[in-house]
Amino acid sequence: MKNKSVVIIALAVILVCVSVIAFSVVMRNKQEQEPDGQVTASDKDGESSPKLSQDNAGDSTKTSDGNSSQQSGGIDGSDVNAPDDNGSEDEGMAGSEENNPQDEDMAEPEDSLIAPEDAKNIIAETADLVLRAIAEKDFDTVSEYAHPDLGVRFTPYTFVYVESDLVFSKNEIKSFLNDGNVYHWGYYDGSGEEIRLTTKEYYERFIYTADYVNAPEVGYNEVLSFGNMLENQFEIYKGAIIVEYYFPQIDPQYEGLDWRSLRLVFQKHDGSWKLTGLINNQWTI
Repeated sequence: MKNKSVVIIALAVILVCVSVIAFSVVMRNKQEQEPDGQVTASDKDGESSPKLSQDNAGDSTKTSDGNSSQQSGGIDGSDVNAPDDNGSEDEGMAGSEENNPQDEDMAEPEDSLIAPEDAKNIIAETADLVLRAIAEKDFDTVSEYAHPDLGVRFTPYTFVYVESDLVFSKNEIKSFLNDGNVYHWGYYDGSGEEIRLTTKEYYERFIYTADYVNAPEVGYNEVLSFGNMLENQFEIYKGAIIVEYYFPQIDPQYEGLDWRSLRLVFQKHDGSWKLTGLINNQWTI
């Protein structure tokens, strides 16, 4: 009886070993048949997800055209590996690289971020003119630069809330300081209480709160001031030029805790740049 049990155990061990060996062989053959370096991402329905491609600005991704099953190497969709009529395949590749440099020939997207130096050359004169008009409370002039379709959005703290930040039309900007109505502009940092002010009160509290015409630092499409609030201005205002007038400090006794800035947002309209946003930024709790 004991010998019979030993035989059964031995047979069971042999069967297990044979199964393991067979499974290993199958998996090895399957791996050898799959192409190297390919990874397929599947969505929830089990279908292949669309391929993602980087846009020119380098800060966002776009879904490539689903009608094309393969991305060819040429800028215009042609195959860079295809030989020309007069040369070999290698010669065709060399010619494509020399005559079609991707970085130079691809058009700049309209919503890409303009480099600070270029932005300064484009908008500095206009921005300073609008800022001076704001400083002098000359909203007739400000309205001349207000976007005719989008109006001007007012953001009391640096994070832009598209749904709740108040927007005044070009005509409303013209008489901005003469409006005696009390508006809900958002919520105060720290207390969370509602910001309920007239336009004149808002101007004094969240627009021209320092001598920005003589600001020691001015930035063009670059963030000079950082607080506890998140930054989303470039995500909201696509293709814009945002000019920041920044005071690192107002009173030395506060050691920089009273820093503040005013940002003017300009977006292109019919070949010219129009004011579409005023963003206050300051030290917050």
